[in-house]
Amino acid sequence: MKRFTRMIGELYRTHFAEKLFNKILLTYSVIIMATLIALSFFIYQYFTQYMINKEIIRMQEASANVSAYIDQRIDVSQMMVESLYANESYLQYFEVLLEKGYAEFLSYQFEQYLSSNTPIKLPLKSLSAYFNNGLDLDSILFLSNGGEIYRLTSQLSLEIVTPSEVPDLIVQENDRHEAVPIFPVTTNHGTGSQPLYIYAAELKNSDTLKPFGKIVIQYKANDIMKSNQRTPYGLKGEIMVLTRNGDVIYDSSMQWYGIRYPVERLLDNDDHKPMRNYIVSTANKAGVIVAGIMSSEQMRSGTKSLQRWITVLTGLFMAVALLLTYTLILRFSKRTRIIVRAMEKLDDGQWNVRIPLTKGDELYQISSNFNRMCERVNDYIEKVYVSEIRQKNAEIVAMQMQMNPHFLYNTLEAIRMNAVAQGAPEAGHMIFLLAYLFRTTMKSAMIVDIAAEIERCRVYLELFQIRYPSQLQAEFDIPEELGGYEILKLSVQPLIENYVLHGFRANQLDNRIYIEGNLIEDVIILRVGDNGKGIPPPKLLKVRQSLTENSELESKSDSLGLSNVHMRLQMMYGNEYGLSIESTDGVGTEITLKIPAVIKE
Repeated sequence: MKRFTRMIGELYRTHFAEKLFNKILLTYSVIIMATLIALSFFIYQYFTQYMINKEIIRMQEASANVSAYIDQRIDVSQMMVESLYANESYLQYFEVLLEKGYAEFLSYQFEQYLSSNTPIKLPLKSLSAYFNNGLDLDSILFLSNGGEIYRLTSQLSLEIVTPSEVPDLIVQENDRHEAVPIFPVTTNHGTGSQPLYIYAAELKNSDTLKPFGKIVIQYKANDIMKSNQRTPYGLKGEIMVLTRNGDVIYDSSMQWYGIRYPVERLLDNDDHKPMRNYIVSTANKAGVIVAGIMSSEQMRSGTKSLQRWITVLTGLFMAVALLLTYTLILRFSKRTRIIVRAMEKLDDGQWNVRIPLTKGDELYQISSNFNRMCERVNDYIEKVYVSEIRQKNAEIVAMQMQMNPHFLYNTLEAIRMNAVAQGAPEAGHMIFLLAYLFRTTMKSAMIVDIAAEIERCRVYLELFQIRYPSQLQAEFDIPEELGGYEILKLSVQPLIENYVLHGFRANQLDNRIYIEGNLIEDVIILRVGDNGKGIPPPKLLKVRQSLTENSELESKSDSLGLSNVHMRLQMMYGNEYGLSIESTDGVGTEITLKIPAVIKE
């Protein structure tokens, strides 16, 4: 027992302890088998009871048919006796036969024939008509008080028989004490012995009521089952017709003839209740017991094939159900193993791992969320990595530019003063503007107010207008209240610089650029537009893609570039902010900058 317990424990630890789907498969298999077995049991019990009830009903119908058959024979027998009493001459014929003998009977019959002016109807011929009515008559016996026996057969012959030919009849008739009109006998005449049952009645003189003999009508017992010829299938069990003291009138099994049957098996001594496996009927005119007897094996004999079919079908359904369950569990298990392996790869640092997506169930949702998580982590890592690299580059450039800024500022101021002293004030003003741009660029502050950023743009455009006098008109429409809001340094100037490099038409005099701003709820909108060259559609598409994908389209000579500005704004304020661009080739370009409205501290 301990060894078996250890084997079970080892089996569980090996195949089920850490395997969820094996547990599900085992649990589901047990549930399926228990359910199918229970269902099969109830179905078997239901149909078994149905078939038993059906057999009981068929046996009840067969017993009722036998009772009706016996009642019919009782009625016919009584009609035969009553026909004798109805015709007084018939009764006189048999009174002469039984009291004076066969010879006197013949003489009496001849005298009646001679003395009658009309044809007479003989009683023997009248009784013989009953043989041709399908009543299963064997013979009609007439017994005298002196012991003489006469037999009328279907051949219309009246035979004298000795008591030795009908010993059972004489013995049973003389020994009977129960008041039933029929009882069993056996005979030895004819082709062989066969079971019979008889109806007996006394014959009395109609005037004196003195008995002068008996009439005994013999029926073939084996023909009793003709009453069930319409039964489509053979009965399971036996039909027996018994007297109340156990004499067997009819036995379909042919086993109890000549043996007294223990009727206590059939009837309760108190109230004649039907007992188990017995269908008992006493509702007939003869007062005999008609019993349908079925053993438990006979009642259930038809259920063996049902049991085999239910067993086969249950096994088949169990096999199909378990196979389908195993197939489904195996498919889910494979998909789960794919997810687990992807997680293990992710744990090893393989952030490019992806789970194939199939179907729309919970595992699909898990796989989809896992893939989205990996993509977001990759994007985040890439953004942080790129941001750190750019920050390092910016710090290096800033450190390089800050090595000796004062030397640059002093040199430019010396050149400006020399230009003014030499009578070149315009050149001095240009150097002043250039020095201002350098100075504001070299400041370490990342966040400036909008007023300072716009002022840088004014200086930049003024410096450009000196280079191209009367060819560029610059318009600023920035509400004064926007000046105190913060903005990322070098956010607007690169947009103007983009126009100067790509949109300015040096051969035209009507070049125009405008910078305008608005505060809409909690968002600041700055627009930089021009009437320059515009952008061809293919290139405009690439520019927009560069803004969407945060990749640099421009070369290093394009200053900080549009995508650089867009990326810095999104990194600073979020993905809902940044740049958008509209352009028509040959007409002009408008760039919109959107940032949150935050007061500069």
